[in-house]
Amino acid sequence: MFIALGNGSINANITSGHGIKERIPITPEVIPSHLKVLGNALINYSRLSWVKIVQRFFGIWLVIISLFGGIARGIALLGRNGYNGVLAFCGVIMLNDKITIIIPTKNEERGVGDIIEKCRKYADEVIVIDGHSTDKTREIAESMGVAVYLDNKKGKGDGIRVGITKATKDIIVFIDADYSHDADDIPRLVQPILDGEADHVSGSRMKGGSDELHGDLQKFARMIGSDIITLGINYRFGVRLSDTQNGFRAIKREVALSLGLEENITTIEQEMVIKTLKKGYRMGEVPTHEYARKYGDSSIVLKRVWFRYVYSWLKYLFF
Repeated sequence: MFIALGNGSINANITSGHGIKERIPITPEVIPSHLKVLGNALINYSRLSWVKIVQRFFGIWLVIISLFGGIARGIALLGRNGYNGVLAFCGVIMLNDKITIIIPTKNEERGVGDIIEKCRKYADEVIVIDGHSTDKTREIAESMGVAVYLDNKKGKGDGIRVGITKATKDIIVFIDADYSHDADDIPRLVQPILDGEADHVSGSRMKGGSDELHGDLQKFARMIGSDIITLGINYRFGVRLSDTQNGFRAIKREVALSLGLEENITTIEQEMVIKTLKKGYRMGEVPTHEYARKYGDSSIVLKRVWFRYVYSWLKYLFF
């Protein structure tokens, strides 16, 4: 006896003891109920071409293999990395062992603890570079177990240079302690570097919005000045950046060390961008929002620093 498929029906060819062959149709009434599902499946597959049957067969097995492979990978990651392993299994990129987060501070006792706590989600190495605070900024940071170093009393640019020499991970992220930057933007900031698309990435307030660039004449002047500087950089190097002054940025450690940074104040932001492009490294940017400072006011007084911004811009662009 054998079973034949034809015209959407199932038939059994039976040879009797006398050699007489009979073709008996098999219907749901003559087969056990637990085989009805199999019979219906066979009928459905008899209507498919062999190509589709093969596609379905291998598709099912690919799903099964992928499922068991994913489970095995998740168990392995869990065993090696604990909670981080679970997150990695879920597709979350774990940054902890790849980046150093540097937080320049000066008299930030009201906010430094909160920003350190938020940054710890994304890096095992968080470093505070303190500008000789007269409040409890250093004490709070040290009590939270992060490394704290003093700069050389020359300004934020000097603090950034100190931080670069202290970092040990592949990627350095700079973030301010005044809550104008959101630490939850760090994964987005470093992603172009992890993807091999950039060596240095700035957070763009022009794309992500800012609560600090509008509202009075000084902020308006800062915004216009920033746009002019960015325009000059774009035409000089043939790029299309929208923000070159934001302190929220990520850069490969080896690139940062090679730039030969000189600026002692916040002009170091534009210096980093210009020298990145001048040395042939890839510059990128992602949208990040700049929030109103939760504590304190900006230390930038435009009438005191505007000349240094113009001078350093022209210096690094053309000389």
